[in-house]
Amino acid sequence: MSSRQERSLAAAVIELACRLSGVGAGTGRRYATGRFLGTAVRALPAQLARALGWPAEIARAELDGLVTAGGAVRSQASTAPHLARGPERR
Repeated sequence: MSSRQERSLAAAVIELACRLSGVGAGTGRRYATGRFLGTAVRALPAQLARALGWPAEIARAELDGLVTAGGAVRSQASTAPHLARGPERR
């Protein structure tokens, strides 16, 4: 299995789990965003949107909200304006 196929499979599993559990619709979005960052480490809004089937604006808003709440930080290593990653693990 290629790495692209593995990523596609992972995204499909996440999407199916979210649809079945109702995560990703409303208050569960913040939780889903945090979980996604916990596995992806870094994510652009477009990546989050694709993985969870959200519009890009919602994904950007959820990443921004997670940054504001202290659950993620903006990466200083990229020029991408909305790149975020989970807080450093200790």
